Amino acid sequence: MNRRTFFFRSAILLIATAAAACAFFYRTGEAEIKAESGTRAEALWPSFTPESVTEIRISAGNDVLTMVSRDGRWIIPEAGDASASRTAVTELLLSLSKTVPLREIPLSGEDMLRSLNLSSDPSLKPGRGTGIRLTLSGSGGTILSILMGRAHVRKQDELNAVSARASYDGRYLRTDDPDGTAHVFLVSRVFENCIPAVSAWLEPLRIESVSSGVRRIQFLRIGQDDKKTPVWIVVPDPASRSFMLIYPAGSVLAFPELAKRLEQLSAPFSRGLVPAEEAASLHFDRSLTLVCGNGVVSTLDFASRSDGTCAARLSEKFYPEQFPRATGESDADYERRRQAQAFRVAETGKAFDGRVFVVDPALPAQLAEVPEQPLPAAAGGKEKEK
Repeated sequence: MNRRTFFFRSAILLIATAAAACAFFYRTGEAEIKAESGTRAEALWPSFTPESVTEIRISAGNDVLTMVSRDGRWIIPEAGDASASRTAVTELLLSLSKTVPLREIPLSGEDMLRSLNLSSDPSLKPGRGTGIRLTLSGSGGTILSILMGRAHVRKQDELNAVSARASYDGRYLRTDDPDGTAHVFLVSRVFENCIPAVSAWLEPLRIESVSSGVRRIQFLRIGQDDKKTPVWIVVPDPASRSFMLIYPAGSVLAFPELAKRLEQLSAPFSRGLVPAEEAASLHFDRSLTLVCGNGVVSTLDFASRSDGTCAARLSEKFYPEQFPRATGESDADYERRRQAQAFRVAETGKAFDGRVFVVDPALPAQLAEVPEQPLPAAAGGKEKEK
């Protein structure tokens, strides 16, 4: 056998061995993700209903966040009892209640726990040997206490050496028996938002009443003497069944621009809370007020912050005047609307009153611009000649 033939056969053997190894690990990964229910892992995993949970505690090192169910809403004591996002909390509890471990991972010692970020050693930092502790409690005590460790890399990405960025299809979790025996499970969910940060769980600002229609919108500037100066005002135009700018006088409304702004306000737009001591010193110098079709008046006040972001506070009032008979609102319809909106405004007040939120400075800057469209040059010229 000559030297060239020897190297050729050696290369073939290496390729075949690598392919076999890849196939083995790929099948192993699929077996992990497609493990059937009814296993020992599932038997060890406690089952619960989201409704039974009254407290959620998330901790990582010295960072701790608690959410408590109180009077029909979730609050965050560390944020002055601000409302937690009902959507985020419900999604977490629902996902956990439906999670079934794919399999239990055999433990080989403390080194393995550290490699999975599942060590209980208090001297280790989150992400460097230990993970995020999640504890769910109910009226009877602790329902579930787990340590969330390293995410499980998708096998295709693990085997693909040229992959620029790995993706994840699961996570390693640890639970402990009463005697301290550790169990490590692989689950098919990542829970990437489960972190002890108020901004990740806070109920964001949004103006829901926009969806009921708008009767009047105005943007004002507020001086140091609290004098209010209008920047622009929009009201319905009965003739065109649309809207018109009544201030500045003579301006023509750009309806697509107005619709874009209303869409932004109806979706969540805040990023977190402004510390109470800072909020007390802010000067709110811009204000947007919307009188909505359901009788709710929403006012957003804005202030600049030293870090370049903006602060916003939301207040809402409900004026329970009955709509004119011409609108078709009967006495019974009016009473239902009055009760529903009064309750909603009260709930909004619990969530937002007295709290100041961080928002993108681009939002108030955009809202301050007059939503007008330029007049055609020819039309403007003829008007001037007259």
